[in-house]
Amino acid sequence: MRNSSDLVLVTDGYDELRYVSPSVERILGYRVEDVLGTSMRPLIHPDDHGILDEITTAVLEDGGGRAELRVRDARRRAPPRPGRQPLGPPARRPGSG
Repeated sequence: MRNSSDLVLVTDGYDELRYVSPSVERILGYRVEDVLGTSMRPLIHPDDHGILDEITTAVLEDGGGRAELRVRDARRRAPPRPGRQPLGPPARRPGSG
């Protein structure tokens, strides 16, 4: 699968990515280690979240399923504007630990 032109994502049935083919970096611009173990939902185009929900239900109820979904391409994200910082982890509130 290393040189596949297809992108393969395998979830645990509850939206957490358990396997991501190495082609994710070439196809979408994401590194495997950045998406493995995370939710698949942020990678999917918002208009296709309903399809994602349907296929997740089918997998849980019927034991399997297949769908074609549009994905978000990391390479097409706009670069940060001058003077603005890209989003990072949320700031901690004073006294929250």
